[in-house]
Amino acid sequence: MINKVTYEVLDNLAERFIPEGTHKLLYVDSREMWKDIMITLLESGLIDKKLSIITKCAISWEAILVQKLSIQN
Repeated sequence: MINKVTYEVLDNLAERFIPEGTHKLLYVDSREMWKDIMITLLESGLIDKKLSIITKCAISWEAILVQKLSIQN
């Protein structure tokens, strides 16, 4: 289970690194999808709840979204 502080950190990082609105090529809300992916990864324990790791994921947000969508399709 993720606590309130983690949600706030995800929101702040999304606002800082991820552009607002729908992605031009992926046709998804980039911020919302990134936050959903990160919550899933954090809850499953696939990544640590360290700020440095989550920040690196925010910086490479587009690669994470592309990877997720390519697996789904």
